[in-house]
Amino acid sequence: MWTRDETWRRGFAAAGAAGFAVAALGAVAEPVLAGLIGAWPGFAVLRDGQQFVAPLAVVIAVGAGVAADRAAEARLPLVPVGLAVVPVLLLPTLAWGAAGELRAVQYPDDWARARQIIESDPAEGDVLLLPWAQYRSYEWNHGRRVLDPLPRYLDRRVIVNDAVTVGRTSVAPEDPRAVRLAAAAASGEPEAATLRDSGVRYVVVDSEIDRFRPIGAERVLQGPHLAVYRVGGPVAGVDERVPAAPVVVGWAIASAGVFWSIVCPGTSLSIPLLGSIKARSPRRDRRTRPESRTPP
Repeated sequence: MWTRDETWRRGFAAAGAAGFAVAALGAVAEPVLAGLIGAWPGFAVLRDGQQFVAPLAVVIAVGAGVAADRAAEARLPLVPVGLAVVPVLLLPTLAWGAAGELRAVQYPDDWARARQIIESDPAEGDVLLLPWAQYRSYEWNHGRRVLDPLPRYLDRRVIVNDAVTVGRTSVAPEDPRAVRLAAAAASGEPEAATLRDSGVRYVVVDSEIDRFRPIGAERVLQGPHLAVYRVGGPVAGVDERVPAAPVVVGWAIASAGVFWSIVCPGTSLSIPLLGSIKARSPRRDRRTRPESRTPP
C-alpha cells in the first residue's frame, strides 16, 4: 500500500472486507437483511449494497498499482499488462455495454407532450404518480424493471410511493405527502377533492393507463403509454418547510465528524497520514549504481 504503517494496511484490509460483506448481504443472506430492516428502517440503506464496495475498490486499485510498480522494477513487463487485462477477463460481459444489453432508450412522444402540458401551466400544484409503486416495467423499455423516471423528468414536485420493499418486508414511506395520500392513491381512483386539498394539480398514470383514473379530474392527455389528468380549481397550498433546529443540529454534527476525522490521528483523513505521503524520487536500477567502497 502507499503507507508503510502496518496499522493502516490492516485498517484498509478490514474496511475492504467489511464493505464486501455488506454488499453481498442481500444476495447471500436476504433473510438477515430483511430482519435488520424490519427491526429498524434505517438499515434500508444496506439494500443498495454496491455502494459499500468502495473501500474494497480503493484497496484493489492501490494494490494493483503497487504490484505493477514492483513488477516494473523487477523487469517483469507482462505483469502490468496482465493486471490491466484481469478486469476484462473477470467481467467480460461489461465490454461493449454488457454485450449490447446496456443502451439508451428513447422516451415515447407522449412523455414529452405530458411534460409540455404540465410545465406550461402557470397554476400552482404538484403531480401525483400512479400506479402507486416505485418501479415500472415499461413496454417501450422492453420490460426491464426500472425506478420510475418521472420525478426526474418533470420540474414540478412529484409525489410517489417511496416505501422500501425487500422481499415480503415493507418499510412505510417517509414523505409526509405520500403518507397522507397513500390510501387514496393505492385505490387507483383518488377523488379530485382529496387531491385538491392535498395540493395536487396533476395526476400522471405512466403504466396500466386503462386501470387507473382519478374521479372528477379532467383528462388532458391520453397516449399509448401515458395519461395526464388535471384537477380543476385552485389547489391548497402546502407548507413543506422543516424546522430549522434539526437542520442546524444535523449540520453541526456532520461538520464536527468531518473535522474530527481530519485532525484526529488514526482516522482515514488525518493530517498525519496525509503528511506522511512524500513525492517519489526516480529510482535507478541497483545494478547500475556504483558500489560503495570503504576507504582503507
